Amino acid sequence: MRTISSYKNKLEPINFGQVANPDPPDWIVKLLAFSWFFGLGLLFWMYGKTNIELTQTFKWFAFFALVFTLIPYKVMVRFIAVDYYFMLAINLVGFGPLFTSIFLILNFAFANHTVTERVEITHFHLGKETFNQNDVVIHLENDALVNIKKFRSFSAEVYYPEIKESDYFKYTLKQGLFGYEVLSEFDFE
Repeated sequence: MRTISSYKNKLEPINFGQVANPDPPDWIVKLLAFSWFFGLGLLFWMYGKTNIELTQTFKWFAFFALVFTLIPYKVMVRFIAVDYYFMLAINLVGFGPLFTSIFLILNFAFANHTVTERVEITHFHLGKETFNQNDVVIHLENDALVNIKKFRSFSAEVYYPEIKESDYFKYTLKQGLFGYEVLSEFDFE
């Protein structure tokens, strides 16, 4: 009769095609760092120009970060020898911000159905309800853009003198490729 200890020496670890903790190639780490900073910078810039909620942006971020995990790991290891957890980090840190930014850029670049309006500024105040207390929030005649507060909030350091001297706000809204409105141009008159 065989005991468990006699089987112990014959058992080998099951290899699912994973590479045993290899160091990631240097170019992947550099590409990952570049795509993280570049993607976040583009994401921050395009978020301000797009009528999209923060929660919706996070949903798109999660989608783009997780969609590449559907590619089987065995296939990825054939091209790049990396650990499975590093591959997950590449998806979350590298692909997430970059592809979310590309999504918002495509929405902006292929926008159509342009609407340009010139509306009177009724009053303005420093942003009490915004994240940044240094924002100037303008209120427009006939409650124009009342549902899109980010299109009515501007940096006080940059725009306050111009807003103070202006009576009208001229803006151009476009319908984005994926259905999110974008503010393509604005001017204080």
